[in-house]
Amino acid sequence: MYREIKCNYFTDDELPQLNGYFGMTAQRATADCRARRRKLVRIPELREAVIHRLQEGWSPEKIAGRLKFEGHATTVSHETIYAYVYSSDGQSQALARYLPDRRKKRKLRYARTTRGTMFPLERSIHNRPEHIKDRSAFGDWERARQTCR
Repeated sequence: MYREIKCNYFTDDELPQLNGYFGMTAQRATADCRARRRKLVRIPELREAVIHRLQEGWSPEKIAGRLKFEGHATTVSHETIYAYVYSSDGQSQALARYLPDRRKKRKLRYARTTRGTMFPLERSIHNRPEHIKDRSAFGDWERARQTCR
């Protein structure tokens, strides 16, 4: 938290009363920084070359290797190509259908997995015998607990 405030603290020499941390300016700075790092968004020639080769049936690994082999001024890794294909820009152009594996979306590496139901349906409280529900006999509380397990 301290680093976030220190890094994104806004200062204005003309209007010092506006100095401080503002979440909107921090978000804008982060978005600008990420956009600068995205080569396929910034460089249209490189993007067109990658898209053209994807449409010809090349895999992102082959495209990245070929760009390095041809000695382009800017090269990208295959992970950058995959990230662009699955981003909102790539999805609007439907680039995923040109991939050799033709997956719609890649799974996140550390994504949460669903566990399903905690208790099996055969152990539901609705499956208890009727005579246990009134709890008139001694031990019905324990039997009710055992049948639910």
